[in-house]
Amino acid sequence: MPKPLRSQPWPVLKSRYTLRPDEVTELRALYEEALCIAFPSRTEGFGLPPLEAMLLGCPAIVAPCGALPEVCGEGALFADPDDPDEWVRLIRALVDDPSFRARYAALGRAQAGRFTWRAAAHQLLDAVAALSTDRPRIRRSSHFLSHKFNAKRL
Repeated sequence: MPKPLRSQPWPVLKSRYTLRPDEVTELRALYEEALCIAFPSRTEGFGLPPLEAMLLGCPAIVAPCGALPEVCGEGALFADPDDPDEWVRLIRALVDDPSFRARYAALGRAQAGRFTWRAAAHQLLDAVAALSTDRPRIRRSSHFLSHKFNAKRL
């Protein structure tokens, strides 16, 4: 018989927890101490909440919708948003198997580590350069990124 979720050290929250902007430290603590983040969104624009959680070692269970498959990649577990039994099965697997949880904590950290501001800046510069047909390709260098953006340089 599976262990009841209540016997675990992680609390089962019955309501949505909403933070004010000055409570970022508390959000970090919640992610670091949580069993997982369960994110059944169908319409998430980017997937920042699961990505933040994954970066802090909190395994993510997400719906395979919107940008979540691309953003979370192999660092997350996926469950159909219309199948509550699948969500319960994955949560129980994280509760019952510490090595399974540790594996997805590590995979999530690795996946989230791919999303840096430097990489985003490089992608933006590449996109701008690709749109420019009469200008030379922008050189991607840390020197360029370390200075304030100057539109005349383009």
